[in-house]
Amino acid sequence: MERSEELALADLNLAESIREIARWHRDYRIEEREDLLFVAGFGSFPIGYGNSVIALGPNTVEDPERALALADEFFAALGRGYTLWIRGHLDKDLEEHAKKIGMPSLSDMPGMWLDAPTPERPLAEGLVVAQAKDVEALSRLAAIEAGSYATTGLPPEACEAVFAMPERLLNPYTVVAIGHADGQPAAAAIASLSNGVAGVYWVATLPEARGRGLGESCTRLVGNRALELGARGVVLQASSHGEPIYRRMGYREIGRYRWLAKGPPDGPKPSP
Repeated sequence: MERSEELALADLNLAESIREIARWHRDYRIEEREDLLFVAGFGSFPIGYGNSVIALGPNTVEDPERALALADEFFAALGRGYTLWIRGHLDKDLEEHAKKIGMPSLSDMPGMWLDAPTPERPLAEGLVVAQAKDVEALSRLAAIEAGSYATTGLPPEACEAVFAMPERLLNPYTVVAIGHADGQPAAAAIASLSNGVAGVYWVATLPEARGRGLGESCTRLVGNRALELGARGVVLQASSHGEPIYRRMGYREIGRYRWLAKGPPDGPKPSP
């Protein structure tokens, strides 16, 4: 597959996964205007998937000033700030305009692609990873994700809101892995299938269980299962912590994705 096709599929899966994550909330808003996707969830927390905007078109945004004016309008009506997703291969002009008006850059992530299943690696004694196939198993997600992402600054209540309705993840296009350490839920990963590929999101490990390969094993399970289900590839946007692990698993970089942020109207600006 050509790199341009991989990037196009990765972009499509990212946009659909942002929509899907919004649909897991009790209350959410999804709107598309002028090849832009606006999503509101997570309550008022402005950083990450929950309140975000991403360009959808396969070309450079023609009018970056107009694009951000539309984003400001959408989120100001909710009294919220937001995250602007930048596709490094397409959104240079949009990024430059956002920086010009003072939006700080918060994240620079490699977009990574996996072509083939990753070999299994044995887990240490006391560690177990399995696919979550019912609501009872999926109900463990909220505590794992909140406990893990609290160390990145994501408020637990915002994270818990995403997974408040675990039944919404019980569908044929979402694969969830839960890892247990010494009988306790401690890690998770989610694969969301769309547009012929699968995207891996919400890889999480509780602080006390880190360094034992549990998160990696969850990521391996959802990626391999997605390929078994017919995905042409598996994509993700890697954190600095996760990138070396994903490279070891066989993921390779195909592009870059960045976050820029804007605080709520008349509120403090997000820190870079």
